[in-house]
Amino acid sequence: MQMNLSALKDVSELKELSISPTFFRGEFLLGFGYEFDVTHSTFETLDLLFPETPVFFTRKDGHASIINSLAANRLNLKAGELHEADHMLAYQRLPRYTVQQRESLALAGQQHFLEKGFTHIRDMTMTEDDWRIVFSLSQRNDFFLAIESYLYVSERDSLSDWLSAAQRMKEAVNKNMRFRGIKIFYDGTLGASTAHVSCACSSTRKINWALEDLQEIMVQAWKNNFEVAIHTIGDQAVHEVVSLARKISASGVLGRLCLEHAELLRPETIQMLKPLHVEVHMQPCHFFSDRNLFHEKYKEAKKYLFQWNRLERAGVPLFFGSDSPIVEADFFKNIEAIEGAKQEFKIPKIENDIALYHTHPDKSWISAQTEINHSQITKVTIENQVRFQK
Repeated sequence: MQMNLSALKDVSELKELSISPTFFRGEFLLGFGYEFDVTHSTFETLDLLFPETPVFFTRKDGHASIINSLAANRLNLKAGELHEADHMLAYQRLPRYTVQQRESLALAGQQHFLEKGFTHIRDMTMTEDDWRIVFSLSQRNDFFLAIESYLYVSERDSLSDWLSAAQRMKEAVNKNMRFRGIKIFYDGTLGASTAHVSCACSSTRKINWALEDLQEIMVQAWKNNFEVAIHTIGDQAVHEVVSLARKISASGVLGRLCLEHAELLRPETIQMLKPLHVEVHMQPCHFFSDRNLFHEKYKEAKKYLFQWNRLERAGVPLFFGSDSPIVEADFFKNIEAIEGAKQEFKIPKIENDIALYHTHPDKSWISAQTEINHSQITKVTIENQVRFQK
């Protein structure tokens, strides 16, 4: 329900796109997927094209956005390109979707994942409102994917507010719903140079949290039996978070840590993972979006790239996913990516069947089966009901 900006080479090409009423969130026009370079003229053009409409367009990596002057005025922010925490703040200030829009988005998402063969999903930036929409749909048997969710927490959220919201979300569950904990963004992305990478090439890196604040959040989450999922792409980001987790665990406060992405990972950090209650969730398909960066900007960091084989050998719980809509949800693309990483960067492949890392570990939860024929998803069955068939 947003304009598709992925094909645009310049913001001026927006005038060639048709605008549907479904692209609006309140009075705001939303778009997703731009990759063009942003300059001062970008915002001049936005103001010329949309003098009476506030616009909020999100970059393809999901970590930046551009807004015009009218949107900046409505959101009480400066017009321009917003990154990381500022981008998320602007997103949170947008008008709420209507209940009908939220239900349509949830059901459209479910259909998309079914067509791609996914039966279990993890929502990593859930809000309490969205969780209640899924709960309502689930009670009506309209939403039947197995879903595990994490409440997004920013550095601006008070402890009492997010903890209360998490407790309420934990209570509002159905058979196919599990609320697991909270999600935090510690660093950014490689493409935007906001990932926390140890080599000097990441000169514009931005860390969203001070370590002392992150420590307090993790301690309180673990004391209240919530998992902590942390977005960490750069090797230095992963190392700092893992070091902090070990420090907290040594103090006697224990809990599960989920490292999201861990695209760059140092050998010494992998060794530090072993005594922790930890899961590493990787998306091999990021090979296609980031490969060129490791021939240029991040050449020095290439030795830390996609350490799935070392994680596997170390016995660290490892899972593969999609990171949709940032990259396409596609099981077969992950297979291609692992082979591509071996061919292009000589990264050892996993030794086990990739299906193992795409399978939910709790086989007693929701029974589901995906049938594949000649690299095509042909049938998806959930709880003995055929939910997709080609």
